[in-house]
Amino acid sequence: MNGSMKLPRISFKGVFIFMMIVVLGNFLLVKPFQLIGLGHDWSLFWANAAAATIGMSLVLLLIDDKVKERKLIFKRLILSIVVSFGVSYFLVFMA
Repeated sequence: MNGSMKLPRISFKGVFIFMMIVVLGNFLLVKPFQLIGLGHDWSLFWANAAAATIGMSLVLLLIDDKVKERKLIFKRLILSIVVSFGVSYFLVFMA
């Protein structure tokens, strides 16, 4: 397996920053989404998905592994988006 295809090890600092971004995103974004007319479940989904995408991208690209290749950056951004939206949907609507 190619060394660039592996995901970096996630540090405790990365997990802490990710969790803080998700918590702050949920505190700050749920109410504005409700004010524009989304229901509680949908506003929770969008807030959680957006915050998790930002947090995961930040941790994967800047904190735990400083990536310089454009192709690898693109793959990690897509991975962050897919995982964040998938997990958010599962947690809000199925759990």
